[in-house]
Amino acid sequence: MSQNLMNTKLLSSYICIAIICLISNATAVPVAFTNETEYIAAIDAQGYVYVIEGFEDNDVWGTVRSTIAGGTFTAPAITNFSLRFSTNNDSSKITTGPGAARTDEWGIFSFPHGSYSTGTNCATPGSCGDGLLVSGTQPMFAFSAWVSGSFGGKLDVILNGDRLAPVEFPEICDPSGENCVNYEVLSPAYKFFGVLDTAGFTNCELREVEGTAEDQKFIWCDDFIIAFSNVPSPLIRTMSVGNDTVNLYFKELAIHGNYSLDESNSLSSNDWSEVDTFTATTTKTNLTKAISNEFERTFFRLRSQLK
Repeated sequence: MSQNLMNTKLLSSYICIAIICLISNATAVPVAFTNETEYIAAIDAQGYVYVIEGFEDNDVWGTVRSTIAGGTFTAPAITNFSLRFSTNNDSSKITTGPGAARTDEWGIFSFPHGSYSTGTNCATPGSCGDGLLVSGTQPMFAFSAWVSGSFGGKLDVILNGDRLAPVEFPEICDPSGENCVNYEVLSPAYKFFGVLDTAGFTNCELREVEGTAEDQKFIWCDDFIIAFSNVPSPLIRTMSVGNDTVNLYFKELAIHGNYSLDESNSLSSNDWSEVDTFTATTTKTNLTKAISNEFERTFFRLRSQLK
């Protein structure tokens, strides 16, 4: 074989390999999960950090607590963990209630459910459906929620507003492989819906798609787990001073996120020194710093360390 022919074949092979790689990347699709343990394992395998939102933090969600005895309190949107939680239509607002809770005291839902009274084409399933929208200031790479709903309802998980291509979940069949039903079909029992997309997405919608104005279907949600490549901005929630210690309490931490606690004697100074570093294993933690009788006025800041 001549050298020129060999070089031509090698070049053709490299081109084919490159084309295969490009096609592989272009056709990557979101991966659906119906098991929370497997979902978290997949997040860990990708090296993502993640936050858990259970709607229990009164500092964040206390203004939208709705109960039968206390009345209904809503907001157009609430932001936590650098994520904006809102409804999927302009007619509704978000609230939290004990009836929507899967764990602890509170879960989230829209009020009123869907845009059935103000929307258009509400005789068509999905046109005015109940739902929630979560959007981030940085790309999300995984999203999950536990969802319950009206009997006969059906949930679409929609990334980046593409309602024509919702995430596909596997059918659920009996042990013989027969009597299969769509996993997306809802009931009052909570189901886990998770999706991982290494391409990233800016928003995720949970949308009920079977309800109509004459046969409305509703959803309730709790226990979201959302993953990022970098840590959302953290906050120092409280600080207290004892006889010989300063106690700092942090919330809204990202699991696996790396953080640095710094101190300075002046907010106008760029002279900050590192006090401690840690990797979060829960969404909240405490740090204690020893002080002396000569302790001066000190400012603290918590920084997330980008990957």
